[in-house]
Amino acid sequence: MLYRYLAAILLISALALPAWADEPAAIDADTAVAQLKEAYEIGDDAVIVEAIDMAAGIADPGVIKELEKAFKVKSPAVVEAALRALGTTRHEKALDALHRVYLRVYKKKLEGHEDLFALLIKEIGRHGDESSVDILTKSPFSNLTYDVGVARMMGLSNIRSTKAIEGLIKLSRQSGGRGRGA
Repeated sequence: MLYRYLAAILLISALALPAWADEPAAIDADTAVAQLKEAYEIGDDAVIVEAIDMAAGIADPGVIKELEKAFKVKSPAVVEAALRALGTTRHEKALDALHRVYLRVYKKKLEGHEDLFALLIKEIGRHGDESSVDILTKSPFSNLTYDVGVARMMGLSNIRSTKAIEGLIKLSRQSGGRGRGA
């Protein structure tokens, strides 16, 4: 039964987390950095979100560093755009930035914003990196909502490793009970 459940999760995860944005970026890295800096100076949320959307998917450490500055802005729309941009950027520094957001920024900025927390977990899982297993299995019942639970399970399912499967089993055991009718 457990194996059928895990197989279903692995199948669904392939459908639930879209692949990387393989389209070529509309702008280059230097232009993206300049636009992000200018948007932060202007301070208008709509301008910042637009600049973040333009920079999404550009796998450059300078762009990723500028995207991280979005977490200093108090607007949930800006934070959401930055999470999505870092989640769709195929670069190890983007994943490191998401990990830092989880470990440092979450308690200050995202507490009380369950939708943003679920998005953070989803974007960490989108990278499919084994280094995220500890984060995805850490304190699974803190701020637990349906969306957060699904994001954790899908994120672990997207990581193709034994450690991730062990994490899924650990989460299922922590959830307790023998299940329905068992």
